Amino acid sequence: MTAEYYGKLHSESSGYKENNWLMPEVDNVLSCQPKSLLEIGFGNGRFLTEAAKRVDRVIGVDWAASPVAKGMPANVELIIADVTRHPLPSVDLICSADVLEHFAPDAVDGVLASIHIAAQHNFHVIACYDDGHSHLSIFPPEVWLAKFRSLSADYRLVRSEVRGRKKGTICVIANY
Repeated sequence: MTAEYYGKLHSESSGYKENNWLMPEVDNVLSCQPKSLLEIGFGNGRFLTEAAKRVDRVIGVDWAASPVAKGMPANVELIIADVTRHPLPSVDLICSADVLEHFAPDAVDGVLASIHIAAQHNFHVIACYDDGHSHLSIFPPEVWLAKFRSLSADYRLVRSEVRGRKKGTICVIANY
């Protein structure tokens, strides 16, 4: 998977242009009342725009810019970077949705360590199923939780559920 591959999905896939798994989670994500927030894999930017109404400093990091993530509020900064190679800015909260499973299995532990170090709070929605084209790290919820808990016992499985057309399991992991 490359930035070009995801750039093409952002440009051509209606799902990538419209969907944002963090939108229904806004209140849950922001319940820790962060002053600064970073979303990994900001995609279409819908969550960033909503979070910017309630958070002073909002950052989106993605390795491919979506053509629909434009016209962001003044307190939103977009960064195009590969989080497996570039350090993350320190913030109060790091969140993601439908992102962590896109990293290669040998990169996951390093990415999790980076996000844990960069933020006091973490909230992640993770697909635990094969999507047939881009999910590289397909682990059940208990494996994802064990990976996070290797960094801190504060992480918990908020919930897991089956959803989507493919009837795949997703899990939500947070440390607050």
